[in-house]
Amino acid sequence: MGNNPVDKTDPMGQYAIAGAGLVVLLALVVIVSSNLVLQGRIRKRKKEKIERNPQPNPTPERIPVDPNCNEKKETCDDPPFNAYDRCRDLESNRYERTLNDAISLINAYRERVFRVYDKLTTQREIEPFLEYSKFDCKSPIGGRHYNIYISGTFTSAGSVGSCKCCIEKGGKPDIENFRFKPLNAKDRTGTKYEL
Repeated sequence: MGNNPVDKTDPMGQYAIAGAGLVVLLALVVIVSSNLVLQGRIRKRKKEKIERNPQPNPTPERIPVDPNCNEKKETCDDPPFNAYDRCRDLESNRYERTLNDAISLINAYRERVFRVYDKLTTQREIEPFLEYSKFDCKSPIGGRHYNIYISGTFTSAGSVGSCKCCIEKGGKPDIENFRFKPLNAKDRTGTKYEL
C-alpha cells in the first residue's frame, strides 16, 4: 500500500466502484431523457405533417349510372295528372270500370229491394255533371252524369256519375279513362234511393 493517500482512504477501491456506478447511472438518465425528448419531437413533427398534408379518404368504388337516369318519368302524381283521381283509388271507392257494370249494380239493387225486373238503358246524351262532389270526384273536369231509364220508356230508374281518372300504362300517365259509380236507384213511383 505505501504512502498513497487514496489507498489509505479507500483500500478496497469501493469508492471508486461506487463513483463509477454513479457515473453510469447518470449517463443512463441522460440517454433515457434524450430519447424521450427525441420521441416527443418526432411525434410532434408527424402530427404537424399530417395536419399540413392530410391523407385523402380512399375514393369509393364508382357505381355505374344508368344513362336514362336523368330523365324523370311522369306519373299520376305530377301536374297536370295529379288534378285527377287515380283510377285504382276510385275503384276502391265503389267505382266500376264500365258504365254497363254500374247499370248492372242499379238493376241488381232494384231487383233485390223493389222486386222489379226491368231492362235498363242509359240516355244517348252524356250530360256534364255539376254535382260531382256527391260522388267523390277529385276534379270536376270531365265529370259526367248519366240518367238511367227503364228500356223503351222515359221512366228514370236511377243515375250514374263518372269521373275522369289517371292511370299509368306503359310507364306513362293517361287521363283519358273513366270510372263509373251508381249514384241512386228509383222505385216504380220514382222515389230515389242513394246507393
